[in-house]
Amino acid sequence: MRFGLEIEITVIIQTPKAQGGSVDPPSPGVGPLHPILADVFDALEGASLAWCLLRFPEDLTAPTGDIDMLVARADLRRLAKVLADRGFVELPPFDRGRSFVRYDTATDSWLWLDVATELSFGDPPIQTGAEDECLSRRRWADGAWLTHPNDHFWMLLLRAALDYRSATASQQARLQIAARHMRDADGTLARFARKRLSSRWTSERVAQAVAAGDWAQVDGILRQIRDHAGGTSLSHRLRRAQATVMGARRRIPTRRRRGLGVALIGPDGAGKTTLAAGLDQSLLVPARIVYMGVWRTPRAIALFGAPGRVGHAIAIQWLRWFQGAYHRSRGRFVIFDRYTEVHLEPAPRRDRRGRLLQ
Repeated sequence: MRFGLEIEITVIIQTPKAQGGSVDPPSPGVGPLHPILADVFDALEGASLAWCLLRFPEDLTAPTGDIDMLVARADLRRLAKVLADRGFVELPPFDRGRSFVRYDTATDSWLWLDVATELSFGDPPIQTGAEDECLSRRRWADGAWLTHPNDHFWMLLLRAALDYRSATASQQARLQIAARHMRDADGTLARFARKRLSSRWTSERVAQAVAAGDWAQVDGILRQIRDHAGGTSLSHRLRRAQATVMGARRRIPTRRRRGLGVALIGPDGAGKTTLAAGLDQSLLVPARIVYMGVWRTPRAIALFGAPGRVGHAIAIQWLRWFQGAYHRSRGRFVIFDRYTEVHLEPAPRRDRRGRLLQ
């Protein structure tokens, strides 16, 4: 008599993507990626960097806003090198963290990565100390590292309370989705928030109120977190003073934040003003339009004849040039509508005086 024995063997293969995080996303992932973003994320994986996405636009095939990333402080320099090798340029430091941008001509879109090495909220920033934990339990989904569902929920809640002081309609929708995908109530961010809430608000009750859409109670939760965020402790006062000093320093012109300038030159009616407005609206970086044209001379100055008019025009040109230089020193992109060389552009119609001056 023969006996047959069937043995079912399940082989679990752990890929490099699974090391350092979960590959079983309990919540929606990022979806399809822009080709450049996919290349960047693959390069970061190849370099064995610790990173994850914190916040990103809904459509990452053609992102219309910034993409927030968290990276280990020790890996920040290597991340900057990976981005520079792929055509990204670092923006001047406008706020906390570092920003890198690239324009893709194939898709006519800007790619903007905001990179942070700490999880802090509010102004002055309040440190949570949750960076290492957030990176250690990140999860892989759709070609990118994402935060743990618990961390994602509490980050949204703390951002609404401390950064925005309320929850907008879009934030409410994201909070509801995040609350429904929470696994449990543990984590550094959860403990950070609970310390600023009354004892009746457990993590489970907070998540239930958000998932049920009880926004009256959620507003009370946000208010409690905000009111007890820093208090009147000496450390909080020192952070506030430091934030004030840093804000003043950001307003001091420096060569490190020097922005670019472009001059639009052409005959009357060529569309310079329209082009300037279009650039201002389409550029990703902060921009300013400086009009360099001189059309009218005040009557009191015109009484001095040609010397008065010429002196007035020169003074206006220098004043507006210094205005543009100031904005460039703040890291802004300056668009000069007309410039001093505009007289070199031949006009479509010139009288005898115009031909002589030309």
